[in-house]
Amino acid sequence: MVMQPFPVSEGFNQVAAIRSNVSKDIVERIAVISPNKVILENYMGINPHAVFNASIHIDSGIVELYARVTIGYYSYASSIARMRLSLDSLLAGDIPERLAAELVITPSLWHDFWGSEDPRVYTVRDRVFMTYTGRTRNYYKGQVFKTVPITAERVSKGDWVKRYAHIPPESLRKRLISDKNAYMQYSDNNLYLFHRLHLTDAGFILAVSLMDDVLESAEGFSELSYRNTIWVMPAAVFEEKIGWATPAIPLSANRLLTLIHGVDRETGVYRVFASILQLARDGIVVEAITPSYIMEPRTIYEIYGDRPFTVFPCGAWRLSRNEILISYGAADYSVGLGLIDVDELLSELDHGRIY
Repeated sequence: MVMQPFPVSEGFNQVAAIRSNVSKDIVERIAVISPNKVILENYMGINPHAVFNASIHIDSGIVELYARVTIGYYSYASSIARMRLSLDSLLAGDIPERLAAELVITPSLWHDFWGSEDPRVYTVRDRVFMTYTGRTRNYYKGQVFKTVPITAERVSKGDWVKRYAHIPPESLRKRLISDKNAYMQYSDNNLYLFHRLHLTDAGFILAVSLMDDVLESAEGFSELSYRNTIWVMPAAVFEEKIGWATPAIPLSANRLLTLIHGVDRETGVYRVFASILQLARDGIVVEAITPSYIMEPRTIYEIYGDRPFTVFPCGAWRLSRNEILISYGAADYSVGLGLIDVDELLSELDHGRIY
C-alpha cells in the first residue's frame, strides 16, 4: 500500500471518479521542427541528433524556442538550445530550411552534470526564468537524488544565469529518487514550486510547494529548499504516472489553467489533460479536470521517434483571449507546435467541474 506522504488538495479524491481513459484531441497541429533543420552555430556547426521538449517565450513578434537537444547516444546527455523565428511565419507553418540555434544552458554543476533537460520558460514579476531538470552526478550510479529542478534567469543580452537548485527538505533527501517537470509560479503574494516528485516509499507525486520569496535578492547560485508540499492529484488507475506539462496560464489572481501529461500504464503512451487550480497559502483546490485527454500522439512524427507515442508539452503562450500556442516534444525527436482554442478547452473543463 502506498503511503500518503503529504497533505492533499481539496478535490483530490473527486479527480479519479471524473477522469476516463479516452481522448478528445483539441490541439490543432501547425508546425514541426526536425533536427536536420537545426544548426548549432556555437557548437561546431552541427545538427543535433534530436531536438525536442521545447518551451516558448515571445517578444515583439519573435518566438524564442528553448529546446532540449542531444548530440549522441552514449549517455543521452542533453543541453538546452535557443532558436528564433517570427510568430507570423510560425503560425503559417513556414519553418526555415535552416534554423540557427545556440546552446544557452549546458551542464556545469554537480546538479546537472549528466544533462540539462526539459525547460519551462515563464515570467515572474516581469523577469524571465527557465526551470529545467538537472541530471545530477548520481544519475548513473545512485539510487536517490538522481534529478533536481534548476532555475536560471535571463539577464542582459539574452544570456542565462543559473540561480537556484531546488532541493528537498532534509526529511525527503534520502527518499527522493527524482524531482522534475518543475516551474515557479507567483500568485497572491506567494511563490510556489510546481514539481513532480518520485519517492522511494510513495511513488510519483504531482506536487505544489511553497518557497521563500528570494527573487529580489537573486545573486549568484544557491540551493533552495521548499516546504508545505501539497499532493495535488493522483494518477488514474490506468496511468503509470502524471507530471506537470507547460507552465500554468493565469485565469485570475489565484486561479490557474494547467496542462498535465499522463503515461498509460499498459501501453506507455504519453497523453495530455488539463485542470483548473485555485492556490492559497493554506491549500490548493482542484476546481475542474478534463474528463478526457485533450491531446494524444496522432501524427507520424508523434508516433515514431526515439521514444514512440509521445507528446510532451513544455511551452505555452497565450496569444489572445481565445488562443494558446503550445510547444511540445514529439516522440523525443522533434519539436511540435500547436494551437488550443481556449473556449473549447474551458468547455471540456466544465464537463469535469468539481467546484
